[in-house]
Amino acid sequence: MLIIPTAGDVRTETIEAAKMIGADRSLIQVSKPIHESENHFVRLYKNATHTRNEARDFALKSDCSHFLWIDSDVVPPPNTIEQLAKMQSEVAGGWYPVRDGKKIIDGRWVAGTFNEQGEFTNYHFPWVIKDGDPDTHPFGDRCLDLKNMTYKYKPTISHLAPLGCLLMSREVLELLEFQAGTDLPVTLAGFGVETMRGDCLQFGLQLQDIGVTTHMSPRVLCRHLP
Repeated sequence: MLIIPTAGDVRTETIEAAKMIGADRSLIQVSKPIHESENHFVRLYKNATHTRNEARDFALKSDCSHFLWIDSDVVPPPNTIEQLAKMQSEVAGGWYPVRDGKKIIDGRWVAGTFNEQGEFTNYHFPWVIKDGDPDTHPFGDRCLDLKNMTYKYKPTISHLAPLGCLLMSREVLELLEFQAGTDLPVTLAGFGVETMRGDCLQFGLQLQDIGVTTHMSPRVLCRHLP
């Protein structure tokens, strides 16, 4: 099942892309905002989380085995389901850049890891294989071991779950409700200040708590609309 949670505005490009994906079933979950806050990000994350959880409740009433979550301003490629499924992971994500308001941030992607100091850093570019390139990229779900010239399965991991393009199994969705992460701190590497985790980072950490790793597909590169 393909799920698009929204407060009411799904971008035309997202709808057209969703039609091309070829999901067995689709759900556009429209939920009006119920949380107010002077802080824009608190309001955004709390209301988005409310919508995701309403969609979750509806989705789990189906008999679907997997759920693809797409944000209403993210445009996934047509082969998204096929390629994320090839990861053979409980949770697999597609790449899209960070957006701040109406601005797309160059050099920051909605995926990343914690460093040894416990600071989170976004990946600065996506580890993806370009169309027509041989499948020998050093990062991705199949990489070439130059010592013995054999391929190994070694996907790129993310401690953040990119909810704007994320495929997860039914078992995972049954175990976890979404959390806003607005009252939980994180320090961003290079900025040196504490900020709120937000829903994507919080869900990634929820997954780690139950022993599930988010793997990033080297073949799913989405657009994030400004």
